Amino acid sequence: MTELDHRWATLQIEALADGSLSPDAERRMRELIRKNPDLARQLERAIELRRDLRGLSRVPVPRGLAWRLLGIPSAGRRRSTFWLPATAAAGIASLGLALGLLFYTQGPTEEELAREAAAQDFAIVVAYLQKSVNVAREEVNKTVESEMVNALEKSRRAIRRSVGDTDEQGGEGND
Repeated sequence: MTELDHRWATLQIEALADGSLSPDAERRMRELIRKNPDLARQLERAIELRRDLRGLSRVPVPRGLAWRLLGIPSAGRRRSTFWLPATAAAGIASLGLALGLLFYTQGPTEEELAREAAAQDFAIVVAYLQKSVNVAREEVNKTVESEMVNALEKSRRAIRRSVGDTDEQGGEGND
């Protein structure tokens, strides 16, 4: 399996584990998993990791977070710095796997198998972190957008009231 095929399979397994695959893609992925025991093990690990992550307690969102986020001054659109460490970590993991395959001359030892499993688990965790960041970003964007719409609507109502009050006062004086 090439590195590109491996990445594709890992992403598909992640999507299968979290239920975000289309029914057709899920059917095709399950057929591949039936034929490949390595993919079956990866799916089992992904499901187990997802179950363990769900079991963690959640941290409550601080009060007034939306207003504090809105209060952050904008200096134009900045590039996200999340991708640099994530890309570096993925690159290091890929390099480690490539070097392991390059020097692979005998059957894998238990230590090598443990390292490979740890590298795969690390790649899964990085993928979950990236997905979590995307979900959090979407939630923050929705919250900020909602709060902005509410603030704009309140401002419009206040302006309409003040303009309406002024028109009524001016209209009475002109009669």
